[in-house]
Amino acid sequence: MSPSLPHIYLAGIKQRLRGGGIPMRRFAAWHKLCAAWLFRMGFNDDALPDGVEIDVVIPTVPKDLDLLNEVLAGVRRHVGHPIGTIYIVAPHSAATVEFCRAQGCVFADERSLLGYGKEAVPYVALGQDRSGWLFQQLLKLAAAGLVQRSHYLVLDSDTILVRRHVFTHGGRYFVLTSGEWHPPYLSAFRALFGYPAPRSISYTAHMMLFNRDYLRQMKAELEGRHGVPWDQAYRSCASPDEPSCTSDYDNYAYWMWHRHPDVMQERPFYNTSLSRGLLRPLAELHECYGKDWKSLSFHSYRN
Repeated sequence: MSPSLPHIYLAGIKQRLRGGGIPMRRFAAWHKLCAAWLFRMGFNDDALPDGVEIDVVIPTVPKDLDLLNEVLAGVRRHVGHPIGTIYIVAPHSAATVEFCRAQGCVFADERSLLGYGKEAVPYVALGQDRSGWLFQQLLKLAAAGLVQRSHYLVLDSDTILVRRHVFTHGGRYFVLTSGEWHPPYLSAFRALFGYPAPRSISYTAHMMLFNRDYLRQMKAELEGRHGVPWDQAYRSCASPDEPSCTSDYDNYAYWMWHRHPDVMQERPFYNTSLSRGLLRPLAELHECYGKDWKSLSFHSYRN
């Protein structure tokens, strides 16, 4: 399993004491997040009423298709919002189209969202081809033009929900904090928007609820600052020296904290990573892991 927040926090204490260069603001954020995790804040959403109606967007690739049955089961069982349409965004294939038909989802060819595919996003860093990784981020942001509802949930296609999730309540948006710290994401945000990120922790947590109106404002700000379409500005973050140059979830959450802080609320990210050999039907996953975790990620690189 992946380390829990307390383990990450203790590692941060050791690094800070050794003079590891972790900023004090970041250290304080870790302290607050770990306390929230220990007290299980936001862990039990059962008492919260259903939130606003949303669409769901799941970008995927062929290597994750074997997970989608349980991913969709988790969405339908554990998303505490009325769901309008579930979109599967993927490269076109007969198998994926048939899967969507059988599951009652809408298939969206990934090339239709931006008018190009990952070949138009050349990004090789330290010998790694990261074009598909960056293209997936663009797809998540471009999905605002695909969906019909005012809000849409993006869920990574290797992540299965095993407990109820509510993403907005009482006029506030719940953003999940992963407990990680990746300085290039902070640098990329500043390069994109011209001001520092207002938070020093990461919201790269395998899922995010997007408000289409706010996202439209964010894209307009990017285009006004850079004088090019938003996706072109976003691609400018790609660096041959950094394989993980920017984060869609972080950029949106940081921008929201800067422009609309009154509607934002942080929550711990109760997620762990498992080998795909441990994949089971949703009911079994809930029984085995639902007491400790709200979501499980089956990353292909853990096989």
